Amino acid sequence: MRIACTLDTGTQRTDIVITTDTATLFGEIADRLRGYLPPSHPLRTIGPTAQAQATLRVRIASQSTPLILDRHRTLGESALQPGCIVSVVDDAAPNSDARRQYPLAGHLIELIPPGQAGAPSRRRRSDTSGTPRAYGLVVGENLIGRDPATRVHLTTRDVSRRHAQITIADDGTASVHDLGSANGIEVNDEIVTDAPLRNGDRLTLGTRLFRYDALAPGLTQMQSETALAPRVAVIPAPEIVPRFEPRDLALPAQPHRQHSSRMPVLAALAPLLGGIAMFALTKSPYSLILVVLSPLTLAATWLDSRFVSGREYRRELTEYRQSVRKLADELAEQQQRERAVRQQANPGSGAALWNRRPEHQTFLELRFGAGTDLSLTAIPAAERGELPDDIWAQIVDLHDRFETISDVPVLEKLSSAGAIGVTGSAGVAEEALRALIVQVATSHSPADVVVAAFCEPHQLSGWSWLKWLPHTASPHSPISGDHLASTAEGAQQLTTRLEEVLGERSMSPTRGQARSHLPAGERPIRHHHEAAAPPEHSPVVIAVVIGNPGVDPARLVHIAEAGPDVDMHVLWLGESAQALPAACRTWLHIGDDLTAALHRVRSASSIPVTRLDRLDAHRATQIARALAPLVDSGALVVDETDLPARVRLSEIGDTDLSEPLAIERRWKANDSLMSGWGTGGTRAQALNAGSGLTARLGVGTNGPFALDLREQGPHALVGGTTGSGKSEFLQTWIMAMAAEYAPDRLTFLLVDYKGGAAFAECVGLPHTVGLVTDLDPHLVQRTLISLRAELTRREHLFNAVGAKDLRGMERLRDPRTPPTLVIVVDEFAALVADVPEFVTGIVDIAARGRSLGVHLILATQRPSGVVNDNLRANANLRVALRMADEQDSTDVLGIPDAAHFSASTPGRAAVRVGPGRVQHFQTAYLGAPMILGREAAQITIAELPFQTARQWLQPATRDRTGAQAQREIEAMRDAMLAAAEGLRLDAPRRPWLDALPSRLALPLPESSETCGSIGLSGPSASTETAQQPQSAHEIVLGLADDPQHQRQQIYA
Repeated sequence: MRIACTLDTGTQRTDIVITTDTATLFGEIADRLRGYLPPSHPLRTIGPTAQAQATLRVRIASQSTPLILDRHRTLGESALQPGCIVSVVDDAAPNSDARRQYPLAGHLIELIPPGQAGAPSRRRRSDTSGTPRAYGLVVGENLIGRDPATRVHLTTRDVSRRHAQITIADDGTASVHDLGSANGIEVNDEIVTDAPLRNGDRLTLGTRLFRYDALAPGLTQMQSETALAPRVAVIPAPEIVPRFEPRDLALPAQPHRQHSSRMPVLAALAPLLGGIAMFALTKSPYSLILVVLSPLTLAATWLDSRFVSGREYRRELTEYRQSVRKLADELAEQQQRERAVRQQANPGSGAALWNRRPEHQTFLELRFGAGTDLSLTAIPAAERGELPDDIWAQIVDLHDRFETISDVPVLEKLSSAGAIGVTGSAGVAEEALRALIVQVATSHSPADVVVAAFCEPHQLSGWSWLKWLPHTASPHSPISGDHLASTAEGAQQLTTRLEEVLGERSMSPTRGQARSHLPAGERPIRHHHEAAAPPEHSPVVIAVVIGNPGVDPARLVHIAEAGPDVDMHVLWLGESAQALPAACRTWLHIGDDLTAALHRVRSASSIPVTRLDRLDAHRATQIARALAPLVDSGALVVDETDLPARVRLSEIGDTDLSEPLAIERRWKANDSLMSGWGTGGTRAQALNAGSGLTARLGVGTNGPFALDLREQGPHALVGGTTGSGKSEFLQTWIMAMAAEYAPDRLTFLLVDYKGGAAFAECVGLPHTVGLVTDLDPHLVQRTLISLRAELTRREHLFNAVGAKDLRGMERLRDPRTPPTLVIVVDEFAALVADVPEFVTGIVDIAARGRSLGVHLILATQRPSGVVNDNLRANANLRVALRMADEQDSTDVLGIPDAAHFSASTPGRAAVRVGPGRVQHFQTAYLGAPMILGREAAQITIAELPFQTARQWLQPATRDRTGAQAQREIEAMRDAMLAAAEGLRLDAPRRPWLDALPSRLALPLPESSETCGSIGLSGPSASTETAQQPQSAHEIVLGLADDPQHQRQQIYA
């Protein structure tokens, strides 16, 4: 686990990296950090003479109050968060300004050193210290023993791993309980198993004497605090980006003046001439009246038409003016709504975390501030026509007022611009660039966008915060090595890495059309609800050029020019536009008077930024520290440093597996001793009897890791190349299951085609019923016939008691219940090549025997070509240690992860159960010598500058003080043999007898051992043994082998 944090010594703060594994205690980290405290610091003293127990006080960016961690917890249980500020404090000292991760009870026990009154005279081991040593107790359970997880951790052999427990109740009363220790406990010189504790009581454990103090000064009870996760998984929530949908607006048809026709002179003259003619003919004066009235009527009609048309035109003009004013009001209301929607869609700060995904239109869209931009509302077009000057002036004013919109986010897509520059006043330009980077980091996941940066040494004070961003150390990054550079050497290396990514992506067959040389044109305004084409390559790489510490600028310009084609973009800081490469087709310039404008080359436009987004270095540091522990839950990647490089099986359990009494307790706790079966039992015992086959095998990212062969299997496939720790993993699995379940309930048949070395210690287990190392066609058939006969025998037995499977018979608690048979085959790929009929037959037997209690574990170095569909269908549980290549890993897990495990960490493994997700873990190693105490954790402390961490101290070597000649696997085997002997367990029934010997001596003894069996007894023994002839006329010729009936008889 790699934790970047800041060490606060009281006089100075130093950014450091702590690298260790999840099994490391906080107290061990605190003790290591004590060595780096100033000489005047009260906790600087370390070693045997140190009286105070140190722990860590952390300040997390997301919390205002510091938190004191429990020194007895491991990183796997409650971890430091990257980005926090750490200080070393006395675990027992009051800290009124901080919360505790656990409540101190105001109680302690004090270890009395040799030479003081009351010290046991029979002491065989003593502290090197001549001063008392106090252990603070907490409300609840306080374990005492050699287990590293105990609160009172002792290292002498006469103290059991979990010797005793002191319980502090909420009301302050205390009691001590013996946890089944070998040497027991005494309170005031009286042997007890459970007893109350009072102030001043003397507590003896083995040769250790403690004094219980119920009113220890300086300890105050604090409110309990929940554990902190080492990483905070973020689930990016779906978000509906508001969009502005403008309404269609239009002006009415323009009014047109009705031009009056000319006076109808001919029409007026015609009646006049007619009247004169009538007067000439009739001489009637009435004819003259007609002559006068006709022109008058026509004139009146003409005048009326002209008046009406003028009045209608004036009315239409009035209505048109009103329409223009209404349009202005509608445009104002619509623009106000548009401004609110656009501000809400791009708030700048306070946006949802990592909500922009590659398929969103807002992906890589950057906000520079607020300013005046083109409006999304289309203003209705109008022509001058015959409109009066005042109306036309109003229409022109509408276009001037509403064609643009003020106080809206000024945006640019990095994928459209290719590269973006920031120029102007150094201080303000840096603040603007910080705002852009933080915007990218808060709105885009490190799985989608990674950041690299170049910075000159004199600029570090304003840019050192970049090292806290998860985007500069993303496990998804295609950049190998440091992402930050502030030296000439570092800049050269980072540039080379970027060029390598550029070259690899350019050669990729998935490369799409070049996008860095788009035709000039106005940036299209897209609606955010339209789907966007995701980038061709993921994650997107953003290189930030703050300064050039010593690399050829042409190389950086080439990355800026060619990078957008392969989803690599550049943010470039310069003094002026002349300092930017031409690849920056969009740049932000900030003038000396702090006026800013965004210039776009492609559209030949400039947008004023009236309110610039800026961020100072202090606020950027706070945000970066808050982001440091976050991981995208949708793209989790296991950090190999989260797992220990090596772990012992005795460190991950609550039982000392080297003690026979502890093994007996485990077997009894799992109700796997059939001596207690057949007596009815409780319902809980019946359910426990039919439970799974769970065994702790190592440490995962969340603590101890276990597999249940029955529930998660029923059969398993294990892959691992040479040196991966495959054989050791099989040993651990066998020994861990054997430590949990007695031979009455569990047996092993071991098949090792390499000669049996892998199972050398496992053969001696009381659970083992056979080891097969040499197979020929005859022995293959004999073994398969015997195993099929065992299946038939079990079927008959289940039918006789009315059970449908082994689990059902276990729940009946019938003492005739056969044990589970686990067949472990190492190097089955070699068996497939040399003896294919054995593997085919054994897989068939496993398929038939899954309900009969027969389980199969197949292991191989090269699964390619031997893992067929039939085997894959039956092996629901699949484990892969380091594999030779990605294809082998895919054959086992379905993913290539196991091919990338480091060769320096044998035992690193990944497991998949059915279609479930893959989990990584570190296998427990049993080959190390037994040690009395906890192995010293491997902790590396290194200073964290802007780029490569400088190690302060070489990693600590494992402390092997107290090592013994006997290895842990041997100690476990001996303990299980002693436990079986102590419980007087019968030897388990073998599924077949050994092959016939090559030579027999007469007379044949009646002892069954000579005939190939192993002298069975007990309720499960049913193998028939050889008998002497009953008649003098019978001549003994030898032994007859009958594997179909699992017996051998004298042939006479």
